[in-house]
Amino acid sequence: MVSKNNELKRARATNFSFTEKELLLKYAVENQNILENKESNAVSWKDKNKCWLKIAEQYNSATLGCPRDATSLKLKYEGIKKLLRGSKSELFKTGGGPSKTDYTSTSELEKQLYESIQLSVEGLPSLLDADCRKSQENLQK
Repeated sequence: MVSKNNELKRARATNFSFTEKELLLKYAVENQNILENKESNAVSWKDKNKCWLKIAEQYNSATLGCPRDATSLKLKYEGIKKLLRGSKSELFKTGGGPSKTDYTSTSELEKQLYESIQLSVEGLPSLLDADCRKSQENLQK
């Protein structure tokens, strides 16, 4: 007898290999203008969903591994972005002890993705902050 909870659980797939992750990033970077659109209206959500379906179709036709649906590809993409954001946020934490090791980009595509989300990771630089000003009297001391 199959319980209702087992029906709702999604089937586990294999972990993404490096080449599968690279393939996903390749298609995501190509469609970056749609995926990273900050508008949140019905039209943009519909465009994003269509784009993820197109990426899933391209991805599954190009890989020999486990076929993935658009939802799992989107989750992996969001996870990669979260890793990139988290590594930068560790730099701004205060406290004692040794610093944690940063996540470093393992590929050129991850670096491209980081450059596209850099503003959301680092924020805007403050030109009026007291820490940014270097006056002559501070330099002479």
